[in-house]
Amino acid sequence: VNAQLARPLGGGVTPFASVGYSILGKPEGFTVRNTLSATAGTRVALSEGASGALSYSYEQSASQTLADRQSISLGLGVALGRKVQLGIQGEAGLSRGAPDMKLGLQIGAGF
Repeated sequence: VNAQLARPLGGGVTPFASVGYSILGKPEGFTVRNTLSATAGTRVALSEGASGALSYSYEQSASQTLADRQSISLGLGVALGRKVQLGIQGEAGLSRGAPDMKLGLQIGAGF
């Protein structure tokens, strides 16, 4: 279950937040718990076809023996036409349970 909120403030600035709750069930041979996650950040229009985003994320570990994850992300998206967008994202871990760094490339297409 996930809920998201975003509200444009003007000037191309849109703060956003999301909260999620994952129900993992009871897999045989594993002790897991349901998890809570949350993200908060801001997206900023940099030009007509480009935007940037900065966010903080928290994800509770499904196992009590592993640390929760906390990270910050920075992303940039550029329109490559009316229906195609290219994005790059970097993430830095802030907690012991998070990866030190993640990089990603996204290609989006509209229909």
